[in-house]
Amino acid sequence: MRVADRPERRSSRLLKNSLRSARACGAFVHQQPVSLPPRVRGAAVAVLLVLLGSLPAASPAQAHAWFEYGIGARAIGMGNAYAALADDPSAAYDNPAGLVAPVQPSVSLGFDYLAYDFRIDGATADLPNVPSLVFGTTFPIPLEKLIGMRAAFGFGLQMTGATLLDQSVPFPTVPQFVVHQNSARVLHLLPALAFEPVPGVEVGGGAMFFDNTVGALDLGIGARGDATFQVDQELKTIVSPLAGIRLDGGALAPPLAGWHAGLVYRGSFSVPYSIPVNAFLGGLPLVLDFSATALYTPAQVECGLAYSPNPDWNLAAEVLWNEWSKFPDPALKIGVDITIPVLPIVFNDSLLRDPNFHDTVSGRLGVEGRVASWTSADLWLRLGYAYEPTPAPEQTGETNFLDNDRHIVSAGLGVALLEAFGDRLPHPLHLDSYLQAQILPSRTHHKDADVSQDNPGFPSISSDGILYHAGLALSTELELLDR
Repeated sequence: MRVADRPERRSSRLLKNSLRSARACGAFVHQQPVSLPPRVRGAAVAVLLVLLGSLPAASPAQAHAWFEYGIGARAIGMGNAYAALADDPSAAYDNPAGLVAPVQPSVSLGFDYLAYDFRIDGATADLPNVPSLVFGTTFPIPLEKLIGMRAAFGFGLQMTGATLLDQSVPFPTVPQFVVHQNSARVLHLLPALAFEPVPGVEVGGGAMFFDNTVGALDLGIGARGDATFQVDQELKTIVSPLAGIRLDGGALAPPLAGWHAGLVYRGSFSVPYSIPVNAFLGGLPLVLDFSATALYTPAQVECGLAYSPNPDWNLAAEVLWNEWSKFPDPALKIGVDITIPVLPIVFNDSLLRDPNFHDTVSGRLGVEGRVASWTSADLWLRLGYAYEPTPAPEQTGETNFLDNDRHIVSAGLGVALLEAFGDRLPHPLHLDSYLQAQILPSRTHHKDADVSQDNPGFPSISSDGILYHAGLALSTELELLDR
């Protein structure tokens, strides 16, 4: 690439536009009345345009999709009140201890679709709909004779479209749904192990894996305007742990027959994203660092209780604690180190803003029942409700990080085909569907008097909407192991 000399007036206009973009990111920029030679001015303009052009690559902080919307057709249909009942492939996330429950290997394949109808001041927010494929499996490990306890392995995977990661980062003053706007557009991968050390007590643990793209850009511009580029990128794995325990009351004590309890801990998760840029103008250094935090998910403790009065009905309730108080600034941060004495610009690092999110306590209720039974099929109905209070404070300052309380209602239908393929498939074939609606009641934020009238949220801004979440899953057990 070669940077040609340009008329001084056009260079000045480009430089001013670049400086305005830098200010929008939160960086302080001061200009001094010093003129530059055209060649140096052109080189500086080229550097700034390249650096600012890399801004959209950073990612804001979001919770991942399983945390926000759930996984597994049965679990979602029951309002995700599933920690005490998890005994299928979705247990890898819902409660890894439940992976040891199936006697035979099981497999599940599903399709998931998210559609957003969010509004800001009555206008539709620009959030893309997200389709995804969901796969899960459980596999009992035949080690009981060797280690004296039952063991199992499980695996969960969700892939959105044809991408592994798709993120965007608006400026802090741009009205945005910070918790939802990127949460579903990322690959989810979760292996887990489970054991039953004593009858009625199941324990398990796993780890969620995400890929984080990191890299650097080295740019050199000589005295004649010749430019050289070197870009380094790599994928690094980020791990988030989780662990659970599930208790079967009937196996522990006969009076507790029908009762199940589950306790799950999920560790916090964050992906630090950094793009260091090293530029050299005729041998003089110019260093900037663009950084953000992608896919922040708070630590969570989930406690669930379920009761099965008979084989046809299950009732479940849960309480969850979510550590949102460590939610980081979701905006792009710019670190600057410029030591070029001839440039008429002085940069300071961009501002850090504490979003002041607070911890929340949420609740879930779920029920499922076998409502019809025939010789060759059973029909199950599932209903659920959950309440998720918003962790975000009122946006009285310059930022417009919007979030609302959520009332989550769900329903599901399950059909168990008992003799779908005769002897070739000795276990039922399950076809499960669900529909979830997350209702965001209207919330209005009033700006302080000292906020600029140019702020998009001045003097007040409101948000509301509905998220529609639907899916279909096919699952069965496979007769592969001797009982």
